[in-house]
Amino acid sequence: MKFIDPRIDFAFRKIFGSEDAKEILISFLESLMGLEGEKRIRDIVISNPLLQPDVKTMQDSILDAYCTDYRGIFYYVGIHRSVKCGLS
Repeated sequence: MKFIDPRIDFAFRKIFGSEDAKEILISFLESLMGLEGEKRIRDIVISNPLLQPDVKTMQDSILDAYCTDYRGIFYYVGIHRSVKCGLS
C-alpha cells in the first residue's frame, strides 16, 4: 500500500485544509508548536487554501489559518513549503 506524501501541497490541503479536518489541523499545530494548557488552540479559521504564489519570492502558501487560544489571543499561522538551496 502506498501513501500520499503530506509534504506535497495538494496532499497537505486535502488532509488539513477543510472544515471537516479542523480538529486534525488543531492537533497537528498544537503538537508541532508544543502548545499546552491555555495556549492550546480553541478555534481555527482556515483561509483560502488555494492562494497563488507570491511573485517576488515564488513561495506558495500551502495553508493559512487564523487561530484563537483559550486565553482569547488571536494569531496567524502560515504553512509554507520552501526549498533550501545547498542542502542535499
